[in-house]
Amino acid sequence: MKKIFFILAAMLCCFALKAQDFICDDLIYSVLYDYIPAVKLVKCTRYFQAHDFVIPSTINHEGRTYKVMEIGERAFADGGRLTGTLTIGNNVLRIDNYAFAKCGELTGTLIIGESVRQIGYKAFEHTHFTQIISRCSSPPNLMPDAFPENFF
Repeated sequence: MKKIFFILAAMLCCFALKAQDFICDDLIYSVLYDYIPAVKLVKCTRYFQAHDFVIPSTINHEGRTYKVMEIGERAFADGGRLTGTLTIGNNVLRIDNYAFAKCGELTGTLIIGESVRQIGYKAFEHTHFTQIISRCSSPPNLMPDAFPENFF
């Protein structure tokens, strides 16, 4: 009976993903465009955990390389167990609202990749970075409270 339950649960999980969503390293990605290989990091699975995590610039899935261009709304909020330092890959253009909200164990350095142009509303709410290093040539557009009560 347990075996049947787990098989049905796995099948339902697969149907919950959109046709162009896929899981890679316990992270759920959604294809952004058909004409260029680009994805949005949508969500982490409940099993995801990492220390000194790097959002990759690219990922490989089924023989194709995709640029990771966005981090979706609430992608890691309340779900992922991230600790230490966080590095945002150089292809990421946008970090959506609440993307890392309530990741209170992020206590090291935030390294922002060179292409980030926008950081959403309360994207880093309740994180505790000790410093930010930006590799951007120009400062990203910060939505209100992108870094509330964080530092400085």
